Amino acid sequence: MRNSASFTLDTLEILVLDEADRMLEDGFADELNEILTTIPKSRQTMLFSATMTDSVDKLIRVGMNRPVRLMVDSKKQTSGTLVQEFVRLRPGREEKRLGYLLHLCKEIYTSRVIIFFRQKKEAHRVRIVFGLLGLKAAELHGSMSQEQRIKSVENFREGNVAFLLATDLASRGLDIKGVETVINHEAPQSHEIYLHRVGRTARAGRAGRACTIAADPDRKVVKAAVKAGKAQGAKIASRVVDPAVADDWASKAEALGGEVDEILQEEKDEKHLAQAEMQVTKGENLIKHEAEIMSRPKRTWFETDKQKREAHQVGAAQLNGPGTAQQKKEKKKLSNKDKKRLDASRERHEGKFGLKKGKTDRENQKLGKIENPDKKKKKTKGDKKKGKE
Repeated sequence: MRNSASFTLDTLEILVLDEADRMLEDGFADELNEILTTIPKSRQTMLFSATMTDSVDKLIRVGMNRPVRLMVDSKKQTSGTLVQEFVRLRPGREEKRLGYLLHLCKEIYTSRVIIFFRQKKEAHRVRIVFGLLGLKAAELHGSMSQEQRIKSVENFREGNVAFLLATDLASRGLDIKGVETVINHEAPQSHEIYLHRVGRTARAGRAGRACTIAADPDRKVVKAAVKAGKAQGAKIASRVVDPAVADDWASKAEALGGEVDEILQEEKDEKHLAQAEMQVTKGENLIKHEAEIMSRPKRTWFETDKQKREAHQVGAAQLNGPGTAQQKKEKKKLSNKDKKRLDASRERHEGKFGLKKGKTDRENQKLGKIENPDKKKKKTKGDKKKGKE
């Protein structure tokens, strides 16, 4: 908008924010504020979301005057035709999670399935495992280009693949007819995200199923989902999977670890090669069209790279909640003084020397009045004679 001279918003009359609760979070605050300061104030603003925020301050920020709230479902309910299932992982069984997922996809839910992951890295790795095991799958996450995302969605929509492995990028605004099942590889971070995920199936009066593989850390979200489901009279079921069957599939997936690592390394090498070719092409174009490029007006940005990273971290913290790996504090670099204190404390615990010397003892030792116990005493002639006797 800033760098397009022919683009103007002076005649804009209506501003629509879809998935407004997400757009109003702090991670998107800078972009939203930039847009709001550019468009006319005499506009009409519409906010849409399945889980709308109640924060008045956030509504004021988007410049709403006397807002009117229209609620289709004020209780944040799931569809009445949705069956919710939960597969419980006992303590110590978390590492077998992939085995449970493979069993569900091979034996029970075999077509028109969306599988949600918390991390795009995990979604990509599981997609490779699915391919090696003969399961046709596509992936959808933030590391893909827009063209790749559209292609994945179209392949799933047309039935070319049976499984769509996605992050929460696909939990909002994705409307694909005929989705039979939604599987949560792990429970999401909040009940609101759970509602958005399972809302991809059982749409427009159709039947659908949602299956969540849940361990002890997911108890809070599962409890909220079960409570809300029972309150509206939804069907809640517990699916039992034989641990031996899950272990068998987990072993098969683990045996493919070497092949998966090779594929990931090949993809990494191809990516580096493509980046190098892009840089070469960029340099050639700069040399060939230098006069034209340098004559263009300099672009301006409302955010620096550092500010973008900080905004991304804030958004990730709001999405994942406190206590996640993304919120770990950076390790502070210790000063030399602190390092010496730690070394001294460690040596005292190991019993290398006794209590810390006082100030007087240290000064006496410097003057030579107190012998250093670490130095070996030299034997005198008298000591040698006593030793012989």
